[in-house]
Amino acid sequence: MASMMDMIKPKSDQLNSDDLIAGPMTFRIREVQLKESGEQRCSVFLEGEKNPYKPSKSMMRVMVAAWTKFHDQYAGKSFTLYRNPKIKWGGMEVGGIEISHMSDIKEPMTIALTVTKGSKKMHTVQPLKTNTQQQQQPQATQAPAAPEIDVEALKAEGRSEAEKGMAAVTEWWTNQRAHHKVLGHDYSLELKEIAAKHA
Repeated sequence: MASMMDMIKPKSDQLNSDDLIAGPMTFRIREVQLKESGEQRCSVFLEGEKNPYKPSKSMMRVMVAAWTKFHDQYAGKSFTLYRNPKIKWGGMEVGGIEISHMSDIKEPMTIALTVTKGSKKMHTVQPLKTNTQQQQQPQATQAPAAPEIDVEALKAEGRSEAEKGMAAVTEWWTNQRAHHKVLGHDYSLELKEIAAKHA
């Protein structure tokens, strides 16, 4: 069944920041292709997605620092992408895609990235546990069934995080991956609106 997200999806040959307007998404990499020349020389093809993610130079530096410089070793790895509304293009805040979580790292990584000439910002990437990694961990006893969640209490917590700004609510939403279906797209849009008011 079609949804409103299908209606507003931009026409493009790549994954856009507007595709993540409802919240962060986690992807598994299928293949990475590089071109010898051009503005966007790196294309990261994702499982289940027609259009590739074409990372900025800053996000390519993150991938090299976290994984390796050999792009042919990225297949099978996973990361979480989110929309950062503060990213500028031509001096205007137009939004862009950044990486918040990555598989195959054991601890958070903080990297200094160039924003403008002579200006840098610190970017932190959190470890991402994939289903494969979780299955590989030894389990002495069977874990108890997860308790039913209080959806309204969870939503209240999310609104509270949204009032702290986009960065805080983005991290909170990413950590709620197991509950995205219960919380729903409309709620994620509500959080975005709240965060925008407190930017």
